[in-house]
Amino acid sequence: LTATESGQEGSRPDGRFLANEVYTDLEVVGQRISLGKKVLSGDVGYGFRPIDVLQRESRLQVMPPALEGIPMLSWDNFSPDGAWSVVVANPGHGRRGEPREDGSLALKLYRRAGVLDLHGVLRHSARFGAELGAAASMVPDEALELHASVLAQRRGERRVPLADSASVRDLLAPDGALASESVAWPHKALLGGTWTAAGGLSILGELWWDGTAPAGADWQRLARQAARRAALLGVPGVPAVAVAGASAASTRIFDQGNLARRGALARVAWSEPGGGWSASADLLTSGEDGGWTLTSAVSWQGDRWRLDAGVRRYGGPA
Repeated sequence: LTATESGQEGSRPDGRFLANEVYTDLEVVGQRISLGKKVLSGDVGYGFRPIDVLQRESRLQVMPPALEGIPMLSWDNFSPDGAWSVVVANPGHGRRGEPREDGSLALKLYRRAGVLDLHGVLRHSARFGAELGAAASMVPDEALELHASVLAQRRGERRVPLADSASVRDLLAPDGALASESVAWPHKALLGGTWTAAGGLSILGELWWDGTAPAGADWQRLARQAARRAALLGVPGVPAVAVAGASAASTRIFDQGNLARRGALARVAWSEPGGGWSASADLLTSGEDGGWTLTSAVSWQGDRWRLDAGVRRYGGPA
């Protein structure tokens, strides 16, 4: 459970109460049933998780917040070498808000086969139609782990800027700063591996493709529109607050999981044996525009306290 209180001088404080997870596990007629609000993350990737179609967890944040679960009802079955679950997520919601709020029916599968961990998911929703995904992870050597994941969707969505021919009225409409574009049969895929050495050092590398992320041309169009809005400041009859509002609304394009269709991630991490200190450095690059993001973090874990600090820097062509 999370409770927050925020406000500013001259206004009444605004309180918010959030139940991150509230659920119960039952046994009904010999069957395992889970009911309530529950975190449903799943996949084998680190920087990107194509088959995480229920939780849709945002990855690679500097300081990740506690996850908020999904309202759900699931029928679960477990065996020594596998598991499956039938999940009704957001029952009665239909298509609304963000994709993680959609009502859907999903089948999740897991199977262990020797050194292989196999995962599968089949999901159906009114918004995306059928989604079929599979993932695998294997440990061929005590120091090496390899993983891969792939997802195919009947329909996908992505946020894109307005067309270059958009009128001034459209450019200044807060609700129209971005358009939602439908994508037929988009694919998402990831390939990666982790090498771990004695002493707590590990090196991870991943490559991925996200067919629902913005293309390089989308970002160029967004930059041109930002320049057009800036040129309207001071023009008679154009309120400055309208320019600011539309510009702010256009930044929602950054809310997507990936900011480019092709991504590459390199991560070096170290953990002190037995606990205590840990540190990491992540370098994320975009194959389409040469942009990069470098994130460094350090943490200390004691018996009762955990302290975290991180810094992120962006670079690449302007």
